Amino acid sequence: MKVTPIGSRVLIQRIEESSTFSGSRIVKPDSAKQELNMGKVLAISAEPQQVTVKEGGSRSWEEPVVGFKVGDTVIFGDFSGHNVHGKKDQVLVAIEDVLGVVEQEEGE
Repeated sequence: MKVTPIGSRVLIQRIEESSTFSGSRIVKPDSAKQELNMGKVLAISAEPQQVTVKEGGSRSWEEPVVGFKVGDTVIFGDFSGHNVHGKKDQVLVAIEDVLGVVEQEEGE
C-alpha cells in the first residue's frame, strides 16, 4: 500500500528507540520500548495550503514555508498525526506539527 499525503500533511516513518544502552549488553524487550516522536520524512504533500481569513471574511490560500525536505529527520508533537493502517511505523502529520529538523553533527 502506498500512501500519498494530501492537504498540508507530511508522511513520516518513525525512528525506533535504540534497543541497547550505550555499549552495554542490556536489551530492552519490545513491550518496554518507547515511541519517539522523531522520524524520517518519506513524502510531503504536493499541494500544502495555509488558509488565511482576512478582515471582512475573505480568504486567501498561501503555500506555507516548509523548512524540511524528503529524507530529513524531524521531530513532531506528542499527540500529532494519524497512524497509517497496516504500517505501524508510519504516521501522517500536519506540516505545522513538525517542530524541528534534526541535524547530525560531525562525530555523532
